[in-house]
Amino acid sequence: MAKVLLARGADPTIQDDLHHGTPASWAAHFDATDTRQSLQALSPFSEPSLGLEG
Repeated sequence: MAKVLLARGADPTIQDDLHHGTPASWAAHFDATDTRQSLQALSPFSEPSLGLEG
């Protein structure tokens, strides 16, 4: 799904308003390693923590 959205112009660096998570950080949170790696390759900065650990 991420590949389709990116091909259609989705912003891989967008952050959600509540946790300030990016698509890559959400992929990491849900253990989607391949998706996270693909998204991080497109992002010019390191990913912030979502603050959802615990």
